[in-house]
Amino acid sequence: MHLCDDTNLDGTKKSPDKLRSSYSHAEKLHAAYRFGYKQHGLMDTWQESEVTRKMLGNLMTSPIVSKYMSSLKCHKVQSGETPTSSQALTKEDIHLLYNFTRRQEYKLVSRSIPSKLQKNPDHDNWSGYCLFCQLQFIYVISFICLLWIDEALKIQAKDIDILYDKHSLLLTLTLPFRKTHQFSNIKPFHLQEFLEELKHICPVRAYMEWVSVSNIEEGYLCQRVQANDMVQGIEPMSSQQFLVHFHNHLSVIGLDAMQYGGHSFRHGGCQWLHIECRWPLQKICEWGGWSQEFSNLTIVKYLISWNDNPRFKWENFFLMNQKAEVACVMCGRKCLCYGSVPAKL
Repeated sequence: MHLCDDTNLDGTKKSPDKLRSSYSHAEKLHAAYRFGYKQHGLMDTWQESEVTRKMLGNLMTSPIVSKYMSSLKCHKVQSGETPTSSQALTKEDIHLLYNFTRRQEYKLVSRSIPSKLQKNPDHDNWSGYCLFCQLQFIYVISFICLLWIDEALKIQAKDIDILYDKHSLLLTLTLPFRKTHQFSNIKPFHLQEFLEELKHICPVRAYMEWVSVSNIEEGYLCQRVQANDMVQGIEPMSSQQFLVHFHNHLSVIGLDAMQYGGHSFRHGGCQWLHIECRWPLQKICEWGGWSQEFSNLTIVKYLISWNDNPRFKWENFFLMNQKAEVACVMCGRKCLCYGSVPAKL
C-alpha cells in the first residue's frame, strides 16, 4: 500500500518526483490481500480471541485498514486524482450483444462453456444459447432497474410475477434486499412490455425467454451454467463467474472488455433514462434508490464520466444543418437535443 501513499513507512514524506500508484491500484491490492488471507483459512472478520486476547482473522477487514483506505481515497481526490469508474454500457452495446445471441446456430448446437476469460474467444464456439439467454436477462434487468450485479444475481423465481393488463404483459419485480434499502421498505419494479424497437432491452421479453429455455420454476433465476450449456441448479451464479462470461461476450463483438464491469449497467441505464427517456433527476433517484436530498450527488458520476464514449464530436456541437438519422422511439422526434443518433456526414 505504501506505493500509493505520499508518506513512507517510517513517517517521512516522499520526494515529489517519486512515482506514486493510483487509488485504484490500492483497491486491487486490498482486495488481493483479503482474498489471500481467506484462501489460507482465515475467517472474514477481524476480532479479538476470548482465550489468548490476541487479534485473529483477516487483517484486511480490520477497522484500521478500512479507515486508512477511506483516508487514502480522500487524499487522492484532494490531490487531483480522477477516480476511474466502469465505462457505461449503452443501449447500442446491448443491441450488439443481443444480435449476436440471435444467431440461429446457437439454438441448435450444444457448446462448451469456458470458465476463464478468453483472450481471443472463438466467435463460433464461445458459448451456448442457454447461457446467452441468461446473460441477456441479467444485462437487461440490471440496465433498466439500475441494479447492482449482486442484486440481479440474487433474484429468485418467487420475486417476479407476470400479469396481463389492458396494455400488455406486466412484470413485477420485488427484490428481497437492496443496497440502498437496508431496512426493507423496498418498492417493487413494475415493467411493461417494451415496444418492438426496444425489444433488445425489454425485461419482460428477456425474462420470458430465459424461463422458457431454463425451465426454472423455483430458486435463483441466475444459476451457474455447466460446461455442456445446462443449468446446474441450486446455487446462484457468482459475480466473478458473471464477469468472466460478460467480458468474453464483449470481446467477441469487438469491445474492450477491460473497460467494463458490474457498474456498467447501472451507469449506462442511468444515462439512458436521463438522455433518451428524459427522466428528471428526482425520478431517476427514486427509481435507482438514490437519496433525493442532493446533498451528495452520487448520481452525477453515472451521468457524466470522462471515460464514456462521446455521443457527438466536439467540432460538430454547433453544426446547425446536421440531421438526426434515427427517430426517438419514445416521442417520434428527429432532433439532436436529446441524443438521437446523428446522420453520417
